[in-house]
Amino acid sequence: MRKGFTLIELMIVVVIIGILAAIAIPNFMSMRQRAKEAGVKSNMHTLQLAVENFSTMAEGAYPGASAGALEKTVAEVLGSMGIDSANNQQLANKDPMTRLDTDSLSLLPGNKTYANPFSPAATAHVATGMTNDLQAHDFTTAGEVFYSAQVGNAALPAADGYIIWGDGAKVVLALVLRSGQ
Repeated sequence: MRKGFTLIELMIVVVIIGILAAIAIPNFMSMRQRAKEAGVKSNMHTLQLAVENFSTMAEGAYPGASAGALEKTVAEVLGSMGIDSANNQQLANKDPMTRLDTDSLSLLPGNKTYANPFSPAATAHVATGMTNDLQAHDFTTAGEVFYSAQVGNAALPAADGYIIWGDGAKVVLALVLRSGQ
């Protein structure tokens, strides 16, 4: 008599494996999505730490809402307040993805350490002064982190506060960071 598995036993094993795969694969995909959104939240926190560091060096002022606000130096912000300074540190370079580790002028990390988790080839932050109303935010690209200055006078390179938010996979993330938090 030959020993082995019958066709019925093999079919039962295949069905059980199929059921387990049907349960596990959606959970795995959901975990990947949540991990990428956690990466966006990490980038938001990194940006907040850099902004607060900039504010400490700039006598409590934040980068303003004008075009290129994230590239403004501490000296430019202090100069708008009538204070002379030789501090040329800035919040970010125009493209933090290509910055070398030896660049000490930017407070945000570069060399792909501040990448977009949904699209690693894209940058993770975008300077914007257009709106502080998150309801009016036009969702564009998953993984982007936005900085919006809250200013009384938009012509000045300094701001009184800020809002930082990020885009998740399909919606703006629930986490919103504000100055003073």
